[in-house]
Amino acid sequence: MEPALGRWRFLGLYAASQIGASLGVVLLASSGVHGGASGAIFGLIAAYGIVLKRLRLPYTQVLVIAAIFIGGPLLAEFVPGLGIFSGLSWQGHLGGAVIGAATMLLMFRGVDKREAAARAGR
Repeated sequence: MEPALGRWRFLGLYAASQIGASLGVVLLASSGVHGGASGAIFGLIAAYGIVLKRLRLPYTQVLVIAAIFIGGPLLAEFVPGLGIFSGLSWQGHLGGAVIGAATMLLMFRGVDKREAAARAGR
């Protein structure tokens, strides 16, 4: 996505997603140590899903990834025996995904405004 967005927009999307991941942990986690870049990566994945949907391309793979890596750790908190997901922060993944998707939607809103202004100026 970096070649399409440009270095600075991509960096902004990544940073916003990381902040969203941290916010998700602060708001939703009861205790424990959470860290890493996976929340920001989930923001990039969610943003990619928004791009795919916008371009009317298949995006179900993005939904499957989200279901596994957000739903799996969430279920592991309540269902014994799902140790494969222990240590994954569903809170960070969810926070990063929500903010990453919202950031991409805001980026598209700016594109839509510029395109509408260009069409009106013709």
